[in-house]
Amino acid sequence: MPGTINPTIQGMTVNLSGGPYVASDQRLCSVGRGQFVIFDLETAAPDLAAGRTDPPLPPKHRLANLDHYPEREIAEFRFRFICNLKPALEPDGSIRFDQPQSQYVNRSGISLNRYGAGPFCRLRIPGNISVSGVYAIIRDGCVLYIGECQNLSQRFNAGYGQISPRNCYQGGQETNCRMNTLVLREALAGRALSLYFRECKDYKNLEAHLRQEVRPEWNRI
Repeated sequence: MPGTINPTIQGMTVNLSGGPYVASDQRLCSVGRGQFVIFDLETAAPDLAAGRTDPPLPPKHRLANLDHYPEREIAEFRFRFICNLKPALEPDGSIRFDQPQSQYVNRSGISLNRYGAGPFCRLRIPGNISVSGVYAIIRDGCVLYIGECQNLSQRFNAGYGQISPRNCYQGGQETNCRMNTLVLREALAGRALSLYFRECKDYKNLEAHLRQEVRPEWNRI
């Protein structure tokens, strides 16, 4: 019956939650809405055999070493799946909210930026991807945002994922607040986001090209 299909697929997929767990050497990995690839747990990483989790980290910080890693094309450029973007949770399973602006000693009376009022969430991606390139945030196969970075893990874990008090105010990094707010909004609405990445040296030019080519909803063209 149709009501039994989704839980079964979820239980077979390493990067989806829900459904009965399926004990198998081969599972599925979601690469878009209704799109899956075979994901061999034994080949990918021993710790995945114990249960569902995000796909393993690439060895030696090099994404290109994992030929079996789920991929997708964005304007004819190949991107590799990194992880799903999930806010940190409280012990009861609810999203953990942050209000860092209250920690800033605002002696000069600086105003909050457009996204500085929060609330914010905590985000974290694998911490060993210290390479430059272009990343894409995707929902249901649709590219929402294209960005560039010198260090992917630092960009998310120290930038988007943990908002500093100063960045909530004018003159701070408003983009960090904005992206955190957008990811939180999607999570509250129950919509899943995925992070994809293309390692490259010419990341600024590639980002500019893709933003014009794809014109993602969250980018300011």
